[in-house]
Amino acid sequence: MTRLKPYWALALTALLPALLLSCAGKPFTNTFAPAVGDKRQVQLNTAINIKMAVMGMNINQSQSQAMALTLEVTEVDPDGNVMLQATVDDLTADQTMPKLPGMDLGNAMADMLKEAKAALAEAKGEQFSLKVGPAGEIILSRDLMDLADRIKRKSKASSGNQMMVNAAIDQALDDKVVEETVGTMFECYRNMATKTGDTWSVTREVNAGLPMSVTSTYTLGEVTDTNYGVSEAMVITGSGAPNLPGMPEGLPMEMNIDMNGSGTATHAVDRKSTWLTDYRAEFSMTGKMNMSGIPGAGNMAMDMTLSGTTTIAVTPL
Repeated sequence: MTRLKPYWALALTALLPALLLSCAGKPFTNTFAPAVGDKRQVQLNTAINIKMAVMGMNINQSQSQAMALTLEVTEVDPDGNVMLQATVDDLTADQTMPKLPGMDLGNAMADMLKEAKAALAEAKGEQFSLKVGPAGEIILSRDLMDLADRIKRKSKASSGNQMMVNAAIDQALDDKVVEETVGTMFECYRNMATKTGDTWSVTREVNAGLPMSVTSTYTLGEVTDTNYGVSEAMVITGSGAPNLPGMPEGLPMEMNIDMNGSGTATHAVDRKSTWLTDYRAEFSMTGKMNMSGIPGAGNMAMDMTLSGTTTIAVTPL
């Protein structure tokens, strides 16, 4: 038996690196690499709640948007860049306006929202293309620059509501808004060898009605033969003048907003097809809006709280 001991030691020495690697998780490359002809139905839902405190009043407002898309892979180039053809299947938006003392906006807002919904419904059947890199980066887009203008030309909004309806169209279909919204489903890819527990960080500059910086730290979770998960922790900061698409120009007052917050998200990915299957995120932010030069009122400060959720469901077609 004593003569066998060195062989057991040699065997253990040889097996130890493999055992350690097994405990740490086998690295793999989490890349976006679908096949030509792949088609997916994508449902993106976003809901935001806004709370404002000004002049002793608490003002609450909520907004929601739902977009359904069909994505088809039309080309994969030698570098692994994926060309996606997107078709809008449905687009809806809704919001509740704040109730202000002495002001009844009910009927007027109901009419405007009805016309805005009718205008957004005209997006059904519209198409655009996105080129997405292996690490999930959007390299270019086609037919997005004038998408909002195409819908405005189809709109049958009344003259009294035209400006607000156009603003609603811009806020839903501005090219950067669409890129950032759809691009969310590709943010978890790294295109590098990664194992369970590994983390990496990405900072993105976005415009969510305000110039914002979002630093996301991703952690690779459990990896199986069929799928894997990525968790995300976000640190959000924003400062500057509000810049919503469709916002009227030449307002007689100046506005500046400072916001800070955080968020979390989970990404579930099908390992074979490399498509995201499910995404769930929530965030909250607090800050202050300072307004100056208000006719008849001078300067005013408003405390703000924003919270919201985003979900994405992706199913094969």
